[in-house]
This record gives sequence, structure tokens and C-alpha cells, in this order.
Amino acid sequence: MDSDKRFDRIEAKLDKLVDALSQLVAVETKIDHLNLHQATQDKRLDSHSNRLDKLNTAVIKAGGVARVLERIGFIIVTCAVGYFFANYNG
Repeated sequence: MDSDKRFDRIEAKLDKLVDALSQLVAVETKIDHLNLHQATQDKRLDSHSNRLDKLNTAVIKAGGVARVLERIGFIIVTCAVGYFFANYNG
């Protein structure tokens, strides 16, 4: 009888150990899934970062061209106004 109680306690402890191991496997599976998800998100963020860098370069180039065209436009308007007032007989 004493040995039966002892075996019952050992069996109960083994059951708890099996439950703990199954929970540990479940947690490890979730961690693996989260790591894969994080790697995917990192790749996507890197892709977005590269696209933003390219867009930034394009905007800087376009801004330089726009600045030159704006200055040329001001020069043309200034010349036109100067020509108008130079030839105005009012």
C-alpha cells in the first residue's frame, strides 16, 4: 500500500511534468512564429526604407530643377516688365 501511494505521487508528478513540457512546446512554437513574423516585417521595413531613399533623391533632383526654372521665370518676368516700362509712352 505504501508503494501504491508512492507510485501515485510519482505518476501525478509525471503528469504535471508532461503538462509543463506541452505548454513549453506551445510557447516555443509561438516564439518561433513571432520571430518569423518579425523577420518578415524587417524585410518589409527595409523595402519601404529603400523606396523612401529613392523618392528622397528624386525629390531633391526635382527641387533643383524647379529652383532653376523658377529663377529663369523671374528673369523673364523682370525683363518683360522692364521692357514694358521702358517702351511705355504714358
